[in-house]
Amino acid sequence: MNGAKWYHGGGLGLSAVLAFWLLGELQVDLNFVNMCFLFLALGAHGSIRSFTDAVADGARAAGAIIIQFPLYFGILGIMKTTGIVGLISDRIVATATQETLPLWAFLSSGFVNLWVPSGGGQWALQGEVLLTAGRDLGVDPAMTVMAFSYGDAWTNMLQPFWALPLLGIMGLKARDIMGYTFMAAVVVGLYVPAVLWLFR
Repeated sequence: MNGAKWYHGGGLGLSAVLAFWLLGELQVDLNFVNMCFLFLALGAHGSIRSFTDAVADGARAAGAIIIQFPLYFGILGIMKTTGIVGLISDRIVATATQETLPLWAFLSSGFVNLWVPSGGGQWALQGEVLLTAGRDLGVDPAMTVMAFSYGDAWTNMLQPFWALPLLGIMGLKARDIMGYTFMAAVVVGLYVPAVLWLFR
């Protein structure tokens, strides 16, 4: 690629971003990194047409993810602003004991994950409530966190969005693996609560 194509394809934008950063107008954050990657990609392709063609080709495998995640974060916002997750967590905490809190953390995490399938977003909503309850009840924080994590992974088996990029590459549909992941969810739903109860 010649220098002119690089410069017009993305070098100009990257130069502007770096200039604003040097002038103190931009901070190094996620937006800064995203802009740098965008202009580097444009420069590598040499033209907007080549870049958009490559994005369209790459999105075939990841299209479902691109569409789903904004919807998930919309659901997360609704559940957070309406207080639904806090209500669920508070009810659980009110009925939990030192022996049953890990089990309730597992079950509540699995339930909320059906609506907010993002471990980090879910932890932002439930984490403080569960850890505070665990502290008040004398439960090891590691046990609470692990029970929460197991619950999050448990119901991921019922909606295997994590497998969508691989399914796109393999030419399969989610329904082709749902039988297997559903059985895994049943096994985990029985096994993990039993282990949490035995080693409480």
